[in-house]
Amino acid sequence: MDSRPLTVDYTMKQIPNLFTLLNLVFGCLAIVFTLQNGIMITVNAEGTELLYIPEKIWMASLFIGIAALVAFLDGFVARLFKASSEMGKQLDSLADLVSFGVAPGLILYQFLRLSFAQHPGGVVSMIMLLPAFLLPGAAAWRLARFNLDTSQSYSFKGMPVPAVGLFVASLPLIYWNVNDESIRTLLLNKWFLYGLILALSWLMVSTLPLMALKFKDFSVKNNLPKYFNLNKFALIYFKMAGNAGNSACLCSYIFALQKQNSMTYTVQIKVMPLKELLDPQGKAVMGGLENLGLSGVEDVRIGKNITLQVTADSPDKAKQIAEEASKRLLANPVMEYFEISTTPNP
Repeated sequence: MDSRPLTVDYTMKQIPNLFTLLNLVFGCLAIVFTLQNGIMITVNAEGTELLYIPEKIWMASLFIGIAALVAFLDGFVARLFKASSEMGKQLDSLADLVSFGVAPGLILYQFLRLSFAQHPGGVVSMIMLLPAFLLPGAAAWRLARFNLDTSQSYSFKGMPVPAVGLFVASLPLIYWNVNDESIRTLLLNKWFLYGLILALSWLMVSTLPLMALKFKDFSVKNNLPKYFNLNKFALIYFKMAGNAGNSACLCSYIFALQKQNSMTYTVQIKVMPLKELLDPQGKAVMGGLENLGLSGVEDVRIGKNITLQVTADSPDKAKQIAEEASKRLLANPVMEYFEISTTPNP
């Protein structure tokens, strides 16, 4: 047997996985630049101690941004080559955990170090820095839940891990370019950092319905809001290094980007007579089958199958709409019961 078509097909299916691994590599580079050199402490001519984040951390923000671009492309390429797989799904989550969970967690760790270094002596207990690792912990929880939840094909429950990672990656850029001392002071406030860690961690493990930048197809019509948001985000992120105002825009924009997103679902409603009630139509069909000499049929029950196209924010919402329609119009609850299944339209 000629194995060349199989070999080519297998190779094509690995292309999205190579993008995923590239995402992981950029996440590792972000970690390296975050940890390099640590907090810098210098003394000026007046004898005043000056503390600042090393420039290397700015590079970590850049690599997290590139990782986000690659992470978007791997899903895009997987759909282009129709090469989605369970292995790719698991690999994608592992890469996202490193690039948008661990790397941003270490950025927050360095910010906490810098915050405590401002105090006399600059000595800090490791216990006070451990909350930074709540972020990668919440990211791992969020990604594991996502892999088990089949209802998150084109929308998300909870804030996506890449969005959180990009938000945290913007903090060094804001700190680096800001001209407002009050903003720099806020970013070095340990209580602000603790609150930010808790808020972002909660958003990830929550079940809030949020938009996903996942394309159902390549048409502009079906994906116009996502194309618009993606282009706007790219412009803000990669042009903000020289302007603190644009950096602040990114912080608010990542949250704004995660608005609810409606999509269309195919809802199948099966309506059947209650099992404890007599089904005259079923009995009539049963008698007709016996007259035809078709034996072996023990029972016949006649129902109806109804298909709805429902636009909703999530599969649960689409199912809720179908349930209301069934209770009020499509089924008689005194004599019938119904079953509902929802499928997102491709």
